[in-house]
Amino acid sequence: MVKQVKFKTQEEKKIATVIFDILKGLLSPVVVCNNNGVIVFANKMYRELASVRPENKLFWDVYPYRKLVPEYFKIAVDERKETRSKVNIKNMSFIVRVIPVDKILADELLYVIYFEDITSEEHLKEQLEVDNQLLQKSFLDTILALSDFIESRDPYTDGHQKRVASLSLNIASRANITNPKCLSAIYYGALMHDIGKIAIPMDYLVTPRRLCEFQEGIMKSHVIVGHKIIEHIDFPWDIKSVVYQHHERMDGSGYPHGLKGDEITIPARIVAIADVYESMSTNRPYRNFVPHESVINYLEENKGILFDANYIDSLFQCLEEVEDVYIVSSDFIHFDPFKTRLIDRT
Repeated sequence: MVKQVKFKTQEEKKIATVIFDILKGLLSPVVVCNNNGVIVFANKMYRELASVRPENKLFWDVYPYRKLVPEYFKIAVDERKETRSKVNIKNMSFIVRVIPVDKILADELLYVIYFEDITSEEHLKEQLEVDNQLLQKSFLDTILALSDFIESRDPYTDGHQKRVASLSLNIASRANITNPKCLSAIYYGALMHDIGKIAIPMDYLVTPRRLCEFQEGIMKSHVIVGHKIIEHIDFPWDIKSVVYQHHERMDGSGYPHGLKGDEITIPARIVAIADVYESMSTNRPYRNFVPHESVINYLEENKGILFDANYIDSLFQCLEEVEDVYIVSSDFIHFDPFKTRLIDRT
């Protein structure tokens, strides 16, 4: 193939011969062309891809087939620098490297064009993405299964966590929270916020009377138990703070640690409000639901004291604007926590 190049000296020919012999033995397709894109050398692997004899033809008319000069080649020629570009050809994928070489001919640059076949890597990447999607679905399905199991133990609060999750998202929407990790922590944290009730005796959950002080202490322990259940799970979002802090209050009067203000995470503050609103608004074994006006008065009186004032206002805005606060707002219907969108799973 050296004869395709005009050499002024024997030294140039010797250098070209050595370089072309090296390129000839490569297992990846390689061509050498001048600054017009005319092929002066093609190795065996490139010839197998080409449908015609490649020498003295424009490489983009041979392989890969293009009607115009590829942009990556133009940049390499105009700026005299190496370029890299991904090229998809039928069922194959390549990283194309264009390397200017100035040590062969004295009067002009030649360009080594190296095709790195990444087809198998692309297929592997696609398979990993499919596997990852299945893993993510399994992960979320596990959260939902845990949520369903918790609620199945207490017929009086069936659906409580799902309603709190939807209401929490609607509150977050009115608070202009758009960070996908925060939204996911709010939603999936709410779906699991009472997971610790798995360890609470069944008769405590369904007794038709108020619990005594000792029993109340056992009931309150569900946040600690819940935290222990999930503390070693590596969630992609801050679910743990919601499980552990949804009974903390802004003035430090909550439990289990009497956290105050900014010591309580935003997801936990929002879920706390949704949890109280939903709990007061529904029947419990020991009482009937609290009238809506009384619930609103309670929350208004404790705005900025027990509950974050900003998110209380967001709740009130929800109640005014949304017909059913337990249905996820259309803003979030397509939200997937792994891809910054949310799927309505309620």
